[in-house]
Amino acid sequence: MYKVSQTLKNTREMRNLTQEQLAEMANLNRVTVAKYESGRVEPGAGALAKLADAMDVSADYLLSRETGDHTQIDPMVLALAQRIFEDKRLMVLLNVASDATPEEKQAATAMLQSFQMQRGSVKA
Repeated sequence: MYKVSQTLKNTREMRNLTQEQLAEMANLNRVTVAKYESGRVEPGAGALAKLADAMDVSADYLLSRETGDHTQIDPMVLALAQRIFEDKRLMVLLNVASDATPEEKQAATAMLQSFQMQRGSVKA
């Protein structure tokens, strides 16, 4: 079982937040967040609630109490999964990609990056 410090740090990093950004979002001091992540200090109930709210997870998730079917899923991952399941074409692409060779995956990635660059230049 993870400690709060590990779950807190992993969740922050998953969201590409710095300690400073998380501290600001949770209305806490950066040094305090650093102490929580290092395990030197355990967050109290109030701080835990602020951190959970700032990262859109439950306090139970940070305490690693949620298990099994009740595990908190990262909202960004959930949104992506929903988009994939709603668009059958994306499902087909993922199924094909999962069976592709490394060379085929590299070629497909290059092609998609090219499309993305073209879309970016059209929008500008």
